[in-house]
Amino acid sequence: MERHTVFLIEPDAAAARALATLLKPRYSVTSAPSAATARTWLRGGMPDLIVLELALPDTDGLVFCAELRARGRAGLLIHSWCASQRERLLTLRLGADDFVPKPADPAELEARIDALLRRIFPKPGRATLLRSASPAVPAQAGPSVGVQRIGDLMIDRERMIAKANDRPLYLTHTEFRLLSFFARRLGQPLSRNDLAQTTGGYEHIAGTRSLDMHVRRLRLKLSGAPGRIPVIVAMRGLGYRMMEPAERMDPMAHSFPAA
Repeated sequence: MERHTVFLIEPDAAAARALATLLKPRYSVTSAPSAATARTWLRGGMPDLIVLELALPDTDGLVFCAELRARGRAGLLIHSWCASQRERLLTLRLGADDFVPKPADPAELEARIDALLRRIFPKPGRATLLRSASPAVPAQAGPSVGVQRIGDLMIDRERMIAKANDRPLYLTHTEFRLLSFFARRLGQPLSRNDLAQTTGGYEHIAGTRSLDMHVRRLRLKLSGAPGRIPVIVAMRGLGYRMMEPAERMDPMAHSFPAA
């Protein structure tokens, strides 16, 4: 079986060697010490996962985080010294899938990388297991594989592609998994626990509300997309639900409180 590719963007040579040593038994690992070197390497294609240190010698790390997300849908994990919770939350808003602050226990960092890759490349049957673990949500609700269309929204789960009126939606892996989960249960109220199951089970961390931030970004992308696109509504005290495109046309039917 072909091994997953992990690209480390880490200016500290010793830290890069230590992380590469940790991951190389299971993954194909490449590293770059700067944004310029990383850009050159990425011209050859995107890896499965990028691990980024924000303190880069030649580029603002937050700006580069947004640039990496715009380049493609590789998994993006920030592993960096974090001066504040605001900086950590900002990286999530910019498209990072996870943030592991330094110093981190090597076993925890490896486990977070493993978990992120499992979410990006789920094994056959994993979605069924996740649905079974959430008895409040019927396992048979909606299609789980193939192509699903809701109005002008198209979701191709096998290729992990979403389009609005034939135009691509640029989503992170977490956003795509959330969109797919919402679409399978169109019209059903979904709690944060339900949603956390499909993102790996730890996205809703007390005090950070990272799950809500992923949902908020997804809602913004859907609301700005062309055509008849379903909308995700925040339900105070309950969670969220996705509504049919036609329901968006009646402003008196629903309220849209901020997440």
